[in-house]
Amino acid sequence: MHLFNFNKIEYSPSNKGYFIILKNNINKKKLPILIGSSEAQSLSLANENIKLPRPRTNDLLINFIEKINGKFESIIINKYDKGTFYSIIKIKFSESLIELDSRPSDSVEISIKEKLPIYISDKVLKLTNNKNIIKTQS
Repeated sequence: MHLFNFNKIEYSPSNKGYFIILKNNINKKKLPILIGSSEAQSLSLANENIKLPRPRTNDLLINFIEKINGKFESIIINKYDKGTFYSIIKIKFSESLIELDSRPSDSVEISIKEKLPIYISDKVLKLTNNKNIIKTQS
């Protein structure tokens, strides 16, 4: 597993969409993950710490986990298949740890709000590196 951080959201005119840019602070590699415009807007709100009058969906999940005495542990981008990334959110309840399947955009938003580490599996890095998805430019 490799630790990455949320770096920024970037618009891509050629893809007519947005990318979440995750960055490894040690080797400076970046992993772009294509997301939709509504997901980009939601991530921007979270990143800028803008509070809305009513909870959004991820706020609801965060509030629910807190109410039942759970604790978010980490985010893992654990799979890449046919151009799609997959992720899990690790949540601890008492002595048990569960892995909740999630879209990367939702996982990253929760990681921003809860200050969670984002890990990318070796397998994902190997697959994406072979496809020149990881960019090393600043």
